[in-house]
Amino acid sequence: MPTFSTLIRNTSPAATAGLPSVTIPLPVSASPPVGLQLVGRRMADRELLSAAVRVDALVRRG
Repeated sequence: MPTFSTLIRNTSPAATAGLPSVTIPLPVSASPPVGLQLVGRRMADRELLSAAVRVDALVRRG
C-alpha cells in the first residue's frame, strides 16, 4: 500500500473539517505500532496539545 494514502486516511476527516488533531503512540510490544488520535475544537490547538501531554503521561505510567 502507498505510504501517504495509508497514513492520511486516518487524519483526513479532521483536517478536512479544519480541526486540529494529534496522535499519541501507545506502548505496545506484541503488535505493530498503535496510536491514539485526539481531535480538538477548531482553533483550540493549544488546548489539544495540553490534553495530549496529559494523556501521554497517563499512558506511559500505565
